[in-house]
Amino acid sequence: HYYFKTIDDLFVAVLHRRSHGAVERMSAALESSEPLRAWWALASDRRGTALLVELLAAANHRAALRAEMAEMAKNIRRLQMERLEVLLEEYGIDPKRFTPALVAATMQGLAFAVVADEAAGYDTCHEQAASDMDRLVSALELRRGGGAGGRRETS
Repeated sequence: HYYFKTIDDLFVAVLHRRSHGAVERMSAALESSEPLRAWWALASDRRGTALLVELLAAANHRAALRAEMAEMAKNIRRLQMERLEVLLEEYGIDPKRFTPALVAATMQGLAFAVVADEAAGYDTCHEQAASDMDRLVSALELRRGGGAGGRRETS
């Protein structure tokens, strides 16, 4: 109670400290030479996602934390969707068929599910899902021709 009046204040401080860096890391990933690969690596990082799982659980019972998490999620999703408006066409993905909202939710949702299941020790074929996503991201990066001197394929 010396630094924080309530446990909620402590949780919010932890979230603020972590979320500032998360927004910066997401922005850098989306601006990298291989944005989908960098985004997937960031989103599927076990350490960061494990903390997010714990904060989400705490937010279920703490309104102040829930409100802060909602604001953080909104800011990160807005950043993702703004960048996807440009990126989807670069990857040869029709943004009307596969909208930025769908792609962002799919990328984040799959990463979250894979890491959460792995951390919990659930046998949900999370390794297969992660491997398949790695393969999909690699194919898309090749198609785009981004990073590592890749050549753009024509289709």
